[in-house]
Amino acid sequence: MNFTKAGLLQNKELLVELKGKNEKLVNWFEETWKNSHEITLEERDRLGAQFAGNKLVNDGRDPDSTDMEDVGNWLMERKYLTDWKKYKDSLQKAAPNFNNFSRETILGDPRNDPWSNLFSLTAELLSSRRWKPVYGNVLAGNVFPYKFLGSLQARGGLCSVLVKDRNLEERKKIIKILKSFKEVNVDGLSVDEKADVVISFLKELDSLPEIGVASASRFLAITRPDLAFSYNGGSVRKLNLLGKLKGDYPTVKNYQKLLRLFYSTEWYNSKPPKAQTKERQIWNSRLALIDILVYEPE
Repeated sequence: MNFTKAGLLQNKELLVELKGKNEKLVNWFEETWKNSHEITLEERDRLGAQFAGNKLVNDGRDPDSTDMEDVGNWLMERKYLTDWKKYKDSLQKAAPNFNNFSRETILGDPRNDPWSNLFSLTAELLSSRRWKPVYGNVLAGNVFPYKFLGSLQARGGLCSVLVKDRNLEERKKIIKILKSFKEVNVDGLSVDEKADVVISFLKELDSLPEIGVASASRFLAITRPDLAFSYNGGSVRKLNLLGKLKGDYPTVKNYQKLLRLFYSTEWYNSKPPKAQTKERQIWNSRLALIDILVYEPE
């Protein structure tokens, strides 16, 4: 029985409708409950150690391998929050392992790479007057190769809006907000002002039915990967560790704090590479691509 916070509020173990007396189930539950005991301090500490995640390393070395835990440790030390080269190198070191568990091929050939195609298709749908079926899959991330930055597959109602034309009015509202966000100009704004602009769009999306902070942040990230990042169940732990934030799930307040953190970094404010190369593509999507470093399979 999962009576943890995640089990009660986030998972679906208890979401079941039982009809009839179900005496066997009741008897099993009562017997199991009688044999249970309150958790001891020793058990709590042991469980805490098991779920502590990546420990910080303090020897000052950059990871030599592409091991995800090494890169995660390096990330948690905030060493990548320096110049553009270190940030770019950390993305490329993490990409192979990210690809292994995500079944995507991120930071490969830009001409057929899912991440670049995802952003270009989003730009296409926001400028097109005709709706193509693929656009729903791009927004929902419900099928490969569009699952990068989080999938809304578990949110059946929202997927129906985007993919199955269940509520065209709501879909139009989402697209209208994203079109405005696509064109927003933040040049010359301070860090706080820039974060406030993004948060205003996040809140506008979050106010719509079926949409929460995680879904809204994905929409913003695929629309303006230079301004937003995806903040969901797979990335929230490391992002919150990185920002020294409390909480187990995405919130508007924490998203705003993380935006301010990233907008203040040297790598984010670096000058763009001059040539239209793969590096320039990465730079144009530099904030959304942080998902490669922080995402963990749920």
